[in-house]
Amino acid sequence: MATVFAGVGLYLTYRTGQEQLEAAQQERQLNSERLVADRFAKAVEQLGSKELNVRIGAFIY
Repeated sequence: MATVFAGVGLYLTYRTGQEQLEAAQQERQLNSERLVADRFAKAVEQLGSKELNVRIGAFIY
């Protein structure tokens, strides 16, 4: 009987770990998407600048 409880405990621990891993991966993906969106917004903002160097920098950013 103790073996059954130990097995159930190991399984629950495994599932919890998997859920935490999936949550961390989703969070990392969201952070990556936010970074791309922020960089895009900054580049668009720079394209509206009156200074030529800033507008050129928007393409590099």
